[in-house]
This record gives sequence, C-alpha cells and structure tokens, in this order.
Amino acid sequence: MRLLRWAISANSTILILMKGHLKSILLLAALVVGCPCLAKNASSGSSSIVLAKVYFARGLNNLRHKELRQAVSNFTRATQLNSKYAAAFNNRGNALTDLGDFKGAMADFDKAIKLDPTASYAYNNRATLHEKLQDKSGALSDYAKAINLDRNYSTAYYNRAQLRLDMNDLEGALIDCNQSIRINPNESRPYYTRARISITQNNLVSAIKDLDQSIKFDSRDAAAYGNRGWAKHRIGQNQSALEDLDQSIRLDGSNSLNFQTRGNVKLSLGDQNGALTDWETAIKLCPTSVVYCLRGITFLTLGNRASALHEFGMAVRLDPNNDFAYCKRGDIRFALGDVAGAFDDYNLAIKTNSHMSLGYRYRAYANYKIGNIRQAIADIDEVIRLNPAYSYNYTARGLFREEIGDEKGSVEDFSSAIELDPNLVCNYLFRADANCKQGCALQCASDYFDALQLNQQASWKHLIDFCRQRYAELCENSGKICQFSKTNLIPHTVHSDISPEEQMSLFWFLYR
Repeated sequence: MRLLRWAISANSTILILMKGHLKSILLLAALVVGCPCLAKNASSGSSSIVLAKVYFARGLNNLRHKELRQAVSNFTRATQLNSKYAAAFNNRGNALTDLGDFKGAMADFDKAIKLDPTASYAYNNRATLHEKLQDKSGALSDYAKAINLDRNYSTAYYNRAQLRLDMNDLEGALIDCNQSIRINPNESRPYYTRARISITQNNLVSAIKDLDQSIKFDSRDAAAYGNRGWAKHRIGQNQSALEDLDQSIRLDGSNSLNFQTRGNVKLSLGDQNGALTDWETAIKLCPTSVVYCLRGITFLTLGNRASALHEFGMAVRLDPNNDFAYCKRGDIRFALGDVAGAFDDYNLAIKTNSHMSLGYRYRAYANYKIGNIRQAIADIDEVIRLNPAYSYNYTARGLFREEIGDEKGSVEDFSSAIELDPNLVCNYLFRADANCKQGCALQCASDYFDALQLNQQASWKHLIDFCRQRYAELCENSGKICQFSKTNLIPHTVHSDISPEEQMSLFWFLYR
C-alpha cells in the first residue's frame, strides 16, 4: 500500500482516472513502478482504455517539454491499447510533424479524422501539414472543414489568415483575423498577423496599434517588437524604434533582420559607427547582399572608398544579379581612375538586369564625364524607354543635349520634365537657360518668373534674388513680357515637405 500511495501521488492524472476502479489502480501502479507483466496481464477491456489515457497524458506532457520521440512512443502505446483513440493519433501526428516525418504525420491525421469525422482539431493540424508540403489548396480545404465543425475555433481562423496572407489574399486574411480576435480577444497572434496585413498595405500606423496589442498579450514575442521597430522607423519614430529593436534583440539575438533594421535606425540617428557594427553582426548571422550594400553606402559617406569597394564586391559575390552593387562599385572605380573597370561594372549591371534603367543611368553619366556625350544620350534614351514617367531622366537628357548645342531638344526635355513634376525648380532654370541661348527672351522670362513663384516660400535666398534680377532685366527689354507672364502662368503648388534646394540636391545626387 505504501507503493500504491507513492504511485498515486506521483501523477495527478492518475487521480482523475482511478475513481472506483481497483483493477485500474493496480494497472496504474504497475505502470509507474515498471511492472509490464502485471500491466500486460491486467490490460483488457475498459482497463486498456484507462491505461491508454495514462500513456496519452504522458505523451502530452512530453509534447509540452519538446520531448518529441518520447511523445511518439507514449502516443503509440496509447493507440495500441485503444485502436480507436482519435486524439492519440492526432497528437502523434503533431509530434511526427515536428520531427519532420510528414508521411507518418499525414497517416496519423487521416486516421484521426476517419475515427472521428467531427474532430475539428485534426483538420486544423492536417491543414498546417498541407502548408508545410506546399499544398495550399489542401490546407484551405481542411481549415474550412475545421471552421465548419467549430465556428468558434479561433486558432483555425488565425492559421487560415496566415495562409491567406501568404497567398496575397489580404481581404480574406483580414476577415479571418478579425473573426479570431472576436472569438479570443486576448490572444496575441491574430493581432500580429493583422499587423502584417497592414504593413503589406503600407498602413503602418494601424500596424503599430495591432503590434501594441500583440505585445500586450505576449511581452516575450521578439518578432512583434522587431516588426513594430521596423514600422516606427518607416514613419520616422527612430528613437522609439531603437527601443523596440533593442528589446527584440534581447529576446532573440539570432535574427539578422533585427540587426539590419537597427543599423538603419542608428544611421538615421546619425550613429554611423553603430550602424556599421549592427550590420557586421547581421552579416555574421546571415550574410546578404543588401547588408553589404548598406555598409558600402555608409563607408562612402565616411569617405572610405577602399572599404566601400570591398563591401560592394562582397555584395555582387553573394548576389551576382545585384545591379545596384555593380553600379556603385563602378562609380568607385571611376572615381579612382579605373575607367575600364567602371564600364565593366556598368555593363554587368545592364546585362544582369536589362529591363531596369539603373545600369544605363550610371553608364550615361560616366560617358558624359569622359566626353562621350552622344553615347550618354543614347543611354538616357534607353532609360526613358524603360521608365518614361520619371522627370529626372528628361532633365539629364536635356542637359546632355545642351552640351552638344541641341537647345531645341533640351527645351523639349525640360518641358517634359516640368510636365511630369511642375514643382521642381531646377527644370525652369535649365529651360530658361536653353531658351536664352536661342534668343527666346519671352519664354526665358516666363521660366524665371515661374521659378520665382515656386521659391516665394523657400529660404533659398540667392536663387530667389537671381530669378528676380533676371526677370527684371528681361522685362526692361520687352514691355510685352510682363503681360505675357501674368496671363500664361502654369498653376503651381509648392511642395510642403521638400524644399527646392533639397529637390535640386536630390537631382545632383542622382546624376553626380
């Protein structure tokens, strides 16, 4: 009896199962103290069912502690004792899934469903296995069956939401997330998935609100902190983003993307060395071409061309199709006097990504720098063919055409640039200059007047003064100019967030 008392106290599950069953008590005692013969002799009929539940409970405990092989062993014993034990087959399927035995897991889920066609949990688990096997239609079908069997199955809604998001069915994913949250508003995962939907839709404020809720219900979720930090960085809340990313890295220091994003945040906060350190860690965890490019750009801003050259070289080694890395490495080579090497890189950029304009744009400027103006124009022609809606391309071609004396062509290009972006001051100045060279004082004055109007609210004083002076000089030479300008002005709106000086700087940055 002392032995029996120990057996009962050793496993609380036994207490639940033993009520009124002396034979079952003996079975359980035999199981705990390791008397398989006694258990075998006594295990028949209802006693076998009771004993199966004990093995099942032990299997569940194994699952909770990630003891997968022990779990499989205990669930197997449970099914041997009770061949109709659907829940045991289902949970053995879960353990086999985690062990990577997908074939065995699928057989177990099928068996569980055959034994109990109303087992919504088995359909849900089989659906997740279908996902692992890339059978998305099979997964959707099983999730639907699970939900039809249990309309309040929040986990099935949540799992289907994730699948629909991965399939880019944002509307369906959102409906499922909302339903999961309605059923269980204190579960973190649906909020996290709904935040991912908002991020995909570039609705970052909504994403942050949902990530707040996700973290509220699971403060140990590193991914939620990481994504919230990324979203905050995108809307300019860099200090708060840094705090989130710090916490994400404290919880999980193995995610390279967190270090990459934190590097971006530190760069935005002016901590270039901190950014380089984080990107170095990201590379150690998972080297990517993108991170090497980030380091290369930062080294360039620090004036360290040698290190930048190395970083862009590593970028193309990891991703031979990275046209941006080829272009930047080409720029460095060009600056260092290796013109042939630079053109090799520009040509590689075009070869690897001929449907994008980047390589042509960089090669155009290099041709311009060495005096091959007509070849530069040919490259910009290709840039415009690939990207006809970008005003800066027309500006560049206009400048190149002006270099070879084609003022008429340059005026056409500056006009196209103005049509695409009527708020960019530099195009009015460039067109005014080209019109001036053609002796078109009327059009020249109109452009200076327009540039002046755009700059009235700007702090770029020397440009305003220049436009005012040139406009006044031209008005003195023609009494008709003032009247023409007043009646033929193109309506403009001044950029509230980008100053003309910044616009001009951006242009020269792209084509420097």
